[in-house]
Amino acid sequence: MPRITSAEFRRAAVARIRDSGLSIRDIADEVGVSYESLRSWRKQEQTDIDEALTGSERAGVRRLLLDAQLHAARLRLRRVGDAQRAARRDPEASRPPSREPGATEDSRRKRVR
Repeated sequence: MPRITSAEFRRAAVARIRDSGLSIRDIADEVGVSYESLRSWRKQEQTDIDEALTGSERAGVRRLLLDAQLHAARLRLRRVGDAQRAARRDPEASRPPSREPGATEDSRRKRVR
């Protein structure tokens, strides 16, 4: 027999998914409901939010999400570029440390030859 849950309980469980970063399965086990129930509550909440937005609001949200993704991609590229520039300026700093204490690049080359 299905258990009856209040709307407030459902909202709190879905908010826990959003706020905790845990999986739906983990939260479902934690609050004592099935995975499928919690998944459907989350899906219904998203549908309710989508229906509440007008077309222009939905477009605005989509634009904001794309801007955030673009900003994150630019930051990643900037970090890569900074690392590459630093490696060109100081090639020794970008090399992994030698496995033998006191070994230099020249001494390792001599052993290989």
